[in-house]
Amino acid sequence: MWERTCSRKRCAIQHPRCLTRPHREQARSHIGIACRFRIEVRSCLWRAPPTALAPRATPDH
Repeated sequence: MWERTCSRKRCAIQHPRCLTRPHREQARSHIGIACRFRIEVRSCLWRAPPTALAPRATPDH
C-alpha cells in the first residue's frame, strides 16, 4: 500500500494533471489536490507585476 501511495505522490509532484481524473485505486479525497495546485498557480500569476507579463519592446532598426 505504501508503494502505491509513494508512486501517486511522485506523480502528483511531476505531473499535477494526473490527479484531475480519479484512478481506480485513488481515494476521492486526493482529487482536490490538483484543484488547489491550479488555484495557487493562478494566484501567483495574478500577483505578478504588470511588467513581468508585458511583452518586451523590440528596438526599431
